Amino acid sequence: MPSLAHLYIFSDACPTDWLIDGHDNEWHTIVNLVFQSDPALQPLVNQGTSHETVLGYDAKYVALVSDLRALLPSGRLRKWNTGPAYRTKFCSAFASIATKHRPIVSACSFREGVLRDSKEALLTSYNRRIGGIEGRGIAFEEFTDSWGRHQMRHSFVNFHGYHQIQAPVNQMLILLLMCWLIADQYVFYFNDIVRSGRY
Repeated sequence: MPSLAHLYIFSDACPTDWLIDGHDNEWHTIVNLVFQSDPALQPLVNQGTSHETVLGYDAKYVALVSDLRALLPSGRLRKWNTGPAYRTKFCSAFASIATKHRPIVSACSFREGVLRDSKEALLTSYNRRIGGIEGRGIAFEEFTDSWGRHQMRHSFVNFHGYHQIQAPVNQMLILLLMCWLIADQYVFYFNDIVRSGRY
């Protein structure tokens, strides 16, 4: 019987990545770290243990994080917007552990104006390519709220009732791109690892 494991994707963006009106030439980068858990920990997941707790028992994950922290100021992971000095130290520390731990990293860089102009293409790709109930018929109503802010809202109904996802356009486009990247990676790894039958 094949072993089961979870694929964790850690994605980071911070408020400094929100789009700003008039900054169409500004560049941003979103980075994902992909980590496969130890298959021996699967029974804990099956018993309902939280993924956060399970990762704490994963020797390879704990070693990667410990080695990274040891090279950072105060031995702590901090928010990316802590400042340029911290970002420089983090990049240096991550590069130095990469050969030992071989983390899987993917990144996407984009210009604000291009993302704004690609809004319809982004939503269309969800509906066409990602598939599944979660990926079909995603549509956003755009409106101006009572404070004059341009908003995007998606409404849906499931077995738990009526729900709305709403945020300013400048934030929602970043969140949608992050979600699309994670979903796209899931499709890639599912095809490469599971469906291919190579592993």
